[in-house]
Amino acid sequence: MEKQTETQLFETFEEFAKFVGLLGENADWESIGIIPDNGSYFSTDRLQELRDFVSKNPEYHIVTLTSDGDDDNSTTFDNTIRFVNRIEYCLANGSKENAFLSEPSEPSEE
Repeated sequence: MEKQTETQLFETFEEFAKFVGLLGENADWESIGIIPDNGSYFSTDRLQELRDFVSKNPEYHIVTLTSDGDDDNSTTFDNTIRFVNRIEYCLANGSKENAFLSEPSEPSEE
């Protein structure tokens, strides 16, 4: 039986991004060999392309940005591939351990 690893929960985006090695807009995407759709985010229809990329470049892994389902007031980053409520994917080159961040979305201006 495979040993379950505990998920690390993070309170800030900065802590999560540092732990997983989230690649940002300023990454040298041309030399990495794949170009995001928007800033540092990849659309969900590029999942197979991302899977192929990380298979050939094991120093990278996929992080999923999701909504919390019915709760439009928060978003989550999960250090794995998710299919439910996914919004976009990101690439990272840090820890591949289970990690999770849920944070409130920016308040809308009314």
